[in-house]
Amino acid sequence: MLAPLTPDRHDYDPTEELASSDLFTDIEEHRFGFQMTYTADEFLALIRTYASHEALDPPTRSRLHARLRATIDSELGGIATKPYEALLVIGTAKAPTR
Repeated sequence: MLAPLTPDRHDYDPTEELASSDLFTDIEEHRFGFQMTYTADEFLALIRTYASHEALDPPTRSRLHARLRATIDSELGGIATKPYEALLVIGTAKAPTR
């Protein structure tokens, strides 16, 4: 199972948000799984963009980077594969009421 769309808001449901707006009909939800591969440098650059990662104190972050690099290079053959899921929510706009 993949992480929720917004880990800090487990109650967030974009499909329900669109449906409850009463502005759209025929709402559909489509999910598309894919994966990306990263070298150790690319993976470390990626996690530096995560707020939770940046909240770590520098010594902890440095130890984490060293361990991740070692694991990716020695146990994963130099490549880390990360799964993702894209969510597409579409609907037909209702005609404006007068």
